[in-house]
This record gives sequence, C-alpha cells and structure tokens, in this order.
Amino acid sequence: MNGHRLDFRAVRLLGKGALGFWVAAALGAGCSDVPTSETTTQQEGLVLPGEPVVGAEWPDGSKKIEWHIEQGDTVGLRMYHSNGQVDREGALDHGARVGVWNAYHPNGNPWARHTYVEGIQTGAYQTWHPNGTPHITGQYDADGNKVGSWRFQDSTGAVVGEKSFDLPVSPDSVSKP
Repeated sequence: MNGHRLDFRAVRLLGKGALGFWVAAALGAGCSDVPTSETTTQQEGLVLPGEPVVGAEWPDGSKKIEWHIEQGDTVGLRMYHSNGQVDREGALDHGARVGVWNAYHPNGNPWARHTYVEGIQTGAYQTWHPNGTPHITGQYDADGNKVGSWRFQDSTGAVVGEKSFDLPVSPDSVSKP
C-alpha cells in the first residue's frame, strides 16, 4: 500500500471510525521535514505504527493527510501544514486516540503535546507559542478532568494567569452540619 493514494472509497474499508476521526481532526485545532517511509518526525521522534498511506494532498501535490494502516485498520494519523511541516500526529486504537499526540506550528516548533488513554486525555497538558515559549501548562486526571494549577504565559514567558481546578469531591467526604 505504500506510495498509493487513498480515496474515500477506500475509507469504507477502514471503517466509519477512521472517516469520523479524520473529519474531526481536519476541522479541529491544531513540523520538521516531511517524514520519509520511516514515518518519524525530527522534533519528537514519534514513530507511528502501520504503513503510511496518503489520504489527501494539498493543491501542489504535497501530502496533507497520511493514515497509517495495519491489518486493515487505521492505527495512526499524521497531518501536514501546506508548507510540508508536520501539523499533528498520533496513534489510534479502534478510532480512539492513544499515547502521545503532538501538534506543531507551521514553523516546526511544538504547539501542543497531549497524552491519551483509550481516547481520554490524561496527564500533562502543554502548549507553546510559535516562538517556543510555554503558553499553557496543566494536568488532566485519569477521567479527563482538568486538575490542579494551570498556568498561562504570554509569548515573552510572563505569567498572565493561573487557574486552580479542585479535585472532584466525593459526596461521602463532605462533612454534614
């Protein structure tokens, strides 16, 4: 399948989850040289499983979306900015995001790094400004809830805000008068 162009008729073979995910990823928010057949980006060294298949191209013919297919299932996704830099990338398990997902600004600098377990965002949440300065730093719990202190910085690194997300309180832990 390497080097072949994937059209929407082939998406039926990948399942509805793959198409739904692709549409959501393409419309969602958010880079190195375009990865070769080894499917690794230079920034983070993220290796996606499966064989890469071009799913869409920019008007100039360069890659826009690359699905990674293994045993007929979409197991990874890599999208590219129009300048050829990687836009975002990560692994899938039955259509759900898993593991580390990275996003990059068009200049190649990291934009965001998130970790998913069975489609739920967990652990550290980090975003950066295009110049590489941290933008948002926070944490998600195992259920995907924001927890702890979140910090917001401007592009110079100055802290412009902080927000605390209290841990959920169990009804049993609340003392009654």
